[in-house]
Amino acid sequence: MIDEHYYKSILGGAFIAYDIVNEQEYIYVKSALIIRAITILSIDKELQLNVLLDIFATDHVQQKNKFAIYYHLSSMDTKFDVFVVTEIAKNDVLNSICCVFQNADWYEREIFDMFGIVFADHPNLRKILTINDDGHELLKIQ
Repeated sequence: MIDEHYYKSILGGAFIAYDIVNEQEYIYVKSALIIRAITILSIDKELQLNVLLDIFATDHVQQKNKFAIYYHLSSMDTKFDVFVVTEIAKNDVLNSICCVFQNADWYEREIFDMFGIVFADHPNLRKILTINDDGHELLKIQ
């Protein structure tokens, strides 16, 4: 496990909070600085979080009028992994991290399709699973 103060020191103003749940680390970052945070974590020599395993979203619109987006990062060398979490309001736009991890393309398209979350500067943002459907299947309130 990495110390919370280390994350604060490398992420600076992007850092919001740190938590450990069931021995899994979660770093909460500002949505406006998601590219900066992901880039820093991916190139940091100690962390070496150079693999994006997954991105997924959860709908908290009914409770908090927000979505939570989780980025699962891992290191091939150290076998260390962490979840980077950010929140956005229902109609906000989140920056794509395709410029950092090319495989984010597919994950972000899936989230767009299922939740309607728009990723700014995504190279090919269009529906991927429900091509002939106008809705977003995982929204709790359409």
